Amino acid sequence: MTNSDQPLQTKDGLPVFRLGYGTLTLAKSQKNLAVSAAADLFSYAFERGIKWFDTAELYDNYEQLARFLKETSGQPFISTKSYAFDRKGLNASLDAARRRLGVETIDLFMLHEQVDKKTLAGHREAFKALLDAKEKGIVRYVGVSTHAVSVVTSIADEVSLKASLDPDFDTSIYRHTDVLFPLLSQSGYGLLDGTASEMAKAAAEAAKTGITVLGMKLFGGGHLLYKREAVVADALSQSFVSAWSVGMGSISEIETNLAWFKGETPDRRWLDASAALPRRLQVTDDCTRCGRCVARCNSGAMRLGAYTAVSDPEKCTLCSYCASVCEDMAIKIF
Repeated sequence: MTNSDQPLQTKDGLPVFRLGYGTLTLAKSQKNLAVSAAADLFSYAFERGIKWFDTAELYDNYEQLARFLKETSGQPFISTKSYAFDRKGLNASLDAARRRLGVETIDLFMLHEQVDKKTLAGHREAFKALLDAKEKGIVRYVGVSTHAVSVVTSIADEVSLKASLDPDFDTSIYRHTDVLFPLLSQSGYGLLDGTASEMAKAAAEAAKTGITVLGMKLFGGGHLLYKREAVVADALSQSFVSAWSVGMGSISEIETNLAWFKGETPDRRWLDASAALPRRLQVTDDCTRCGRCVARCNSGAMRLGAYTAVSDPEKCTLCSYCASVCEDMAIKIF
């Protein structure tokens, strides 16, 4: 088993690490940790061997990472994402990321949460802008994040030149994809199409084409926390996944996950301190039933109840994206 502090090299030199830090956990829509406190956690993780830190424009936590980057003497690998669909929007997102993170170059920039082939086609211009940024050295690698099996399959087919040109849904530009970041939860919570096994098969095929596959939603948005060790063991058996992004909100969670990813037994004090408690989404009485959260939820978990919006725990992935559009600040993840 590869230790988390030893980078894996893809065929084109992309450095990846078995355990990455999913920073959404510390962002405003979830723990809402103070900038200094979040930076301290990132620094601790980095010193313990975690090199990859994943964020997104949506998370609105660039300042947390900027403080960490300013204070560290090492070279963390930073990935971020944007929903921009055209060149102007993508360039604005890229400029904002560089400015707010305080860096000249973004290691990995991805299109965020692509939902199907039609969406991929609609984001062609944004992806072209990413490729131009890569050519200029502003971005090192480009990629796509998704919760859909069809997106992974479409891009893998393009890379292997198996896709037929469709004038309505031309996705040929995506054969230049460096990285795919799909939802690979063992349970399949949050998938927009297909099953967990179908996503794993599609991602494995994508990896065979030379694309670097990074995994998200290891613990199914919190639904699988009750069997964390078994979930990590299963994830590490998937050799086609170069690294997993895991949200961690405490030193005990960092230490526990590091041990498991190294094939070791966690220290009992860290294991007990990080004992898995079910996470939940809460809608407060401040909700005005505007419906923005319902429209934003790609999992179909949100609906309008008699007095507030209501979440279906069987469908909710606890991604907190609904909270990001709530102008009443009535949605929290605990």
